[in-house]
Amino acid sequence: MEPVETTLPRRLVEAYSVEAAGLLPYFAFSWQSGSLQAWRTRNGDWVEDRSTLPAPTSSFAAPSLLRRDLSNTVGDASLAWLGDEALHCWDVEGEAVHTYSPPPGRQISAPLWISGYLHWVENEPTSTDGVTQFFHWRSRANFATPILVHTLAVPLVTPVEWDGGSSISSAGTRLYLQKPWLDSVNMEEVGNHGTSWDLLAQDALHQALDAELDLSAFPLLGLPLGSQSLGTSNGRLESRNGTLASGWQSAWPTTSPWEVQFSLSVGLDSNGRDALLYGRQGSDRFAIRGPVTSPGSEPLARFQANPHPASSRLPDALFPED
Repeated sequence: MEPVETTLPRRLVEAYSVEAAGLLPYFAFSWQSGSLQAWRTRNGDWVEDRSTLPAPTSSFAAPSLLRRDLSNTVGDASLAWLGDEALHCWDVEGEAVHTYSPPPGRQISAPLWISGYLHWVENEPTSTDGVTQFFHWRSRANFATPILVHTLAVPLVTPVEWDGGSSISSAGTRLYLQKPWLDSVNMEEVGNHGTSWDLLAQDALHQALDAELDLSAFPLLGLPLGSQSLGTSNGRLESRNGTLASGWQSAWPTTSPWEVQFSLSVGLDSNGRDALLYGRQGSDRFAIRGPVTSPGSEPLARFQANPHPASSRLPDALFPED
């Protein structure tokens, strides 16, 4: 299909094209002014409202769409995120927000939605006797009965302080976590630690790396995609096969029309073939949609997200409906 040229407001991008993928429906979410707002869009424009609720947190990171929960614990197109050192899931259809808080003092990763469960990892902020305990949990979307899947004791050669930030992703049947660590004397970032283990703890195999991994090349949010992990880094969509050591590569051409200044969300379509990268470009917000089955493929569409007509809010996260 040939792209159709259009003229839209430009910031740092001189020209780009939009084709029919921009006309597909999308789920939009916003968290501003103390409230959550969800609506549907098409071609970046408001179509209809879904819900509005008071916001339970002051911070929002790594939003993840729960397109369909076959257990019916929450309704379709719910949203999970990390905020204020806790996990939250907004059941938009049920007009409720569910929250999970880790034990006091523990650090917690963003949630990752895989096959009907939210997965996340907790850890103590410091190593004890050269060992740090990582705790892999999973739960239905209402956090009613979290299950401890696996506990991993990671030996470290020197005492470290763990940075609160972490990146979580999955590939095939394995979960991957990467965390920066600090010199406990100078409190300077000196490296990154990577760990992976089986999603269902069917084996105790894990992979631990203390190598100088490039954190800038690791995603802010990972998504399951067969044997690949998918995420964002520096406003670009990136993918990785298999292991922590395999490295990340750009999923799309690294030219300005196919990246944004700062990524806000990334999601897959219902078939797992197309990804939607959404982010800020100057004061505007754009979405880029394209295939992810063949790294380096040209994206299909780039379109601008417009404000909600009543609240004047721009989406803070955008996901494909189909």
